[in-house]
Amino acid sequence: MPKWLAIVAYRNEFNGSPGGSVDIRVLGFDLQSEDQIRSAILSQPINTYENHLGEQVSWPLVHILSIEELSFTENGSELIGFIAETQEIQGWASEEAT
Repeated sequence: MPKWLAIVAYRNEFNGSPGGSVDIRVLGFDLQSEDQIRSAILSQPINTYENHLGEQVSWPLVHILSIEELSFTENGSELIGFIAETQEIQGWASEEAT
């Protein structure tokens, strides 16, 4: 079972141009510190593939939203989350990684 959870956002790109979609992922880590997790996330290669139209599709990291040590307290308790404004999420679909 992971000791840490991280919420990260990846932007969809077609041939290097933003595609307007954001993929929010919850990742589990069995590492010792938040710094190690951040480093592991930043060092992951960009997921890239060719779609059925011959376009290069990629999902670069655009934002690490939260990294939290996993602590289960009771059924239904929140393990990790984030709050973002609509404009902020829209920005992730078109801006550089932060």
